[in-house]
Amino acid sequence: MDPQIATVFNWLLALVLSLSFHEWGHAYFAKLQGDSTAEDEGRLTLNPLPHIDILGTLVLPVVMMLTSGGMLGWAKPVPVNLRNLRSPKWGHVLVAAAGPLVNLALCFIFVLMMRLYLGQVGSPEKGDLAMAFILPMVQLNAILAFFNLIPITPLDGGTVFPAFLPEPLRRIYDDYIAPYGMFLLIALLVSGSLSWVHQLSVAYIDFSFSLASFLVGAS
Repeated sequence: MDPQIATVFNWLLALVLSLSFHEWGHAYFAKLQGDSTAEDEGRLTLNPLPHIDILGTLVLPVVMMLTSGGMLGWAKPVPVNLRNLRSPKWGHVLVAAAGPLVNLALCFIFVLMMRLYLGQVGSPEKGDLAMAFILPMVQLNAILAFFNLIPITPLDGGTVFPAFLPEPLRRIYDDYIAPYGMFLLIALLVSGSLSWVHQLSVAYIDFSFSLASFLVGAS
């Protein structure tokens, strides 16, 4: 297989799986909070098929990988009926935060797998199939988590962040920031102002590797 095609396939597979876990996290915590809407619509599953958005999960990521080497994508949003949640405010916050938290947990699991694998093989050879899958899972899950916690709609941070603001600031956010969230997000992406997301991701991966090394050494 052509090396570029293999790279695109590995990263696309990692993206599809990471997004599926992200949406499953939303659906699972919505269920825990009393709302079965996502489950009723077949979204409480790790099967990627119900979560795939053709444009956002497949077409755009592949085009970006082939043209720029970067990757951006999304899945179908999980439906949530706030009226069914035990706590409409904090239940919604928990459901929103669940997606990024699942990605952080999945990132750590694959960092731990990487640490165990490296302990067995030492320095992997070029083209190592295991590392070709593990590394994208580590990096994408970290980036997805911190990107989605940016405090603007339609990202998960747009639900989590305002809930902790004092009421006057919350009203300002709702009136003057939330309605323009998509435009703000596009502006941030175009201007290249999101380098801190990558920095946080690297810091989290480094921390996870240190913790994984400690756990492996202690076992």
